[in-house]
Amino acid sequence: MAGHHIRAALLGAALAVGAVPALAQDGGKPDEVKVGITTFLTGPASVFGVPARDAAEMIIARMNENGGIGGVPIRASFIDEGAGGEALTAEFRRNVQDGADVMLAAISSGNCTQLAPLAEDLEVINLMWDCGTQRIFEENDYKYVFRTQANATPEMLASVLYLLKQKPDFKTIAVVNQDYAWGRDSWDIFSTALKAMKPDVEVVGEFFPAFGAPDYSTEISRLSALRPDVILSTSWGGDLDTFVRQAAQRGLTQQSTFVLPLAERLARASGFRPAGGRHRRRARRPLLPAP
Repeated sequence: MAGHHIRAALLGAALAVGAVPALAQDGGKPDEVKVGITTFLTGPASVFGVPARDAAEMIIARMNENGGIGGVPIRASFIDEGAGGEALTAEFRRNVQDGADVMLAAISSGNCTQLAPLAEDLEVINLMWDCGTQRIFEENDYKYVFRTQANATPEMLASVLYLLKQKPDFKTIAVVNQDYAWGRDSWDIFSTALKAMKPDVEVVGEFFPAFGAPDYSTEISRLSALRPDVILSTSWGGDLDTFVRQAAQRGLTQQSTFVLPLAERLARASGFRPAGGRHRRRARRPLLPAP
C-alpha cells in the first residue's frame, strides 16, 4: 500500500511541478526539483513509514534515470512524522523556506489536519499522499492542498459491506482504534453505516488506546469478557501488529472475527487471509480470521 500511494503522489507532484513557471520558460529550468516528503522514520509507525521512504527513493531514482521532470532531476528530503507535531511543523516550514517546490504530507490524519492549513499559508503545493481523514476538504476549502488517494468514507463503507457479505448473522461488535483523528473518524463512519444497514447490531465496547501504545492487555481482557462476535480495528503500522500479536497470544483471534481494513502488511507477515478470497495487493480489504 505504501508503495502505491507514494507512487501516485510522486506522479501528482510531477504534474504539479511541471506547471511551475520556471520549468515552462525556455532556458529557465532550475538545477533540480525539490520535493519534501513526510513519513514515519521512527516509532511504531515506522514499519509503514520506512518502506514508504524506500519506495519513494526507488521511484525517484527511476524517474531521474528517465529524465526527471521536464529534464530536471528530482531531489527529495524526508521529514520524520514520528518526531512529534511541533518538530514536524518546524521541519515542514524549513523545507518550504529552503525552496521546496512541492510537499508530500502526510501519513497521519492528525498530521494532515495540522499541515494542510500551514501549506495554504506558505502557498506551497501539498499532496496528502496517505492520510485517510475525510475532514480535510469537508470542513475547509484549499487552493494549494490536494489528495491522491481515497479517504475514510469509501474505505469504511466498503469494509461494512464486506463484513455484511462475509458474516451477515453477527449480533455484536467492538472496536479498538488508535486515539487520534483517523481512529475516531473511521469508527464514526463505520458505525453510522453499520447501524443504517444492520440496525439490530449491538456495540458492546469502544476502546481508543493511545497512538503508539505498547500494551493492549487491558483492552484484550475486556474483549475476552465481552466476547463480541466481531472486533473492528482500523489501526495500522506497529500498533496493529502489536495488538493482533497480543490478541492472538491470548486466544482472542479464535474467539471473535477480526475486521482489519488496513492490515495488508500484517497479512503478508502473519499469513492471515481474508474470508471470501485472496488478499488484493492494491485494495484495502478487511481480514476476517474465522473463529
